Amino acid sequence: MLKVLFWNVQHGSAAFVLTPNQRSIIVDLGNGTDSNGRTFSPIRLLRAKGLLDAVDLLILSHPHEDHLCDMSQLAGIPIRKLVAPSIPAELLRRGAPEGNTISEYSALVLSHSYRMPFGLNSNQEADYGGVSIRHFFPEVSGANLNDFSVVTLLEYEETKVLITGDNEEPSWASLLGDKEFKKAIKGTNIFVAPHHGRSSGFYRPLFEVIHPKLTIISDGPSQETSVTDQYCSVSSGMKVYAGTASAARKCVTTRRDGNILLKIERGFWGPNIRVEVEQLSDEPIPSRNQI
Repeated sequence: MLKVLFWNVQHGSAAFVLTPNQRSIIVDLGNGTDSNGRTFSPIRLLRAKGLLDAVDLLILSHPHEDHLCDMSQLAGIPIRKLVAPSIPAELLRRGAPEGNTISEYSALVLSHSYRMPFGLNSNQEADYGGVSIRHFFPEVSGANLNDFSVVTLLEYEETKVLITGDNEEPSWASLLGDKEFKKAIKGTNIFVAPHHGRSSGFYRPLFEVIHPKLTIISDGPSQETSVTDQYCSVSSGMKVYAGTASAARKCVTTRRDGNILLKIERGFWGPNIRVEVEQLSDEPIPSRNQI
């Protein structure tokens, strides 16, 4: 079984992927607050529960604080492979003035881009238990760091999960100009909305290529720029569970549904896809500014 846990880190992004052969993958490093107002660290919790002795693959979509603020909790954990966008140093300094977090990000990316002498590192392809993982990098020249976001496609048992960072219109236009990207994402079942489900990340031409069943949105309180209704309009819907209760949903959000767990496994008639949330909202298809 492939498990993908999208943490409720309010206006941030953090996901933990556990592959069928027990490889650990982290996608972004946001943190949030719990019900008591205390800082909640997904990495610290995973470590405390013995689920993160090493990170087999760390994917950092782009260097913004809400995707990196849990980075310090990785101290002492081996990171076997890192995927992050290549961003000019000057742009990184101008576009991300968050101090120590960006310095740590830069140092981490640099250490993993260093070529080991004498061929000491093995370049063997990692085994993720039958899970295919592909990354796509927009070709942009602007100063908006969101548009450098890595797009990650997870594929397992004929099921595709598309994780999109904070991409906005320029980077979507760039990506959709790549025939290989368009071919790869066709058949996407689960779509993780870019830029926390805000209007700046919604790019309608993308949905001429993909027709997801479910959109997942990681965000805090709804804003005027939240366009959950638009994501509902391009998603066909599927059953979502909270304990023994279930409801047909087109979108789920961390702000109303809490942590979101996706399970994918082989079934007799095809893949079994199960989405679990901590609590089901009363409205199966929420409208704008109501979630």
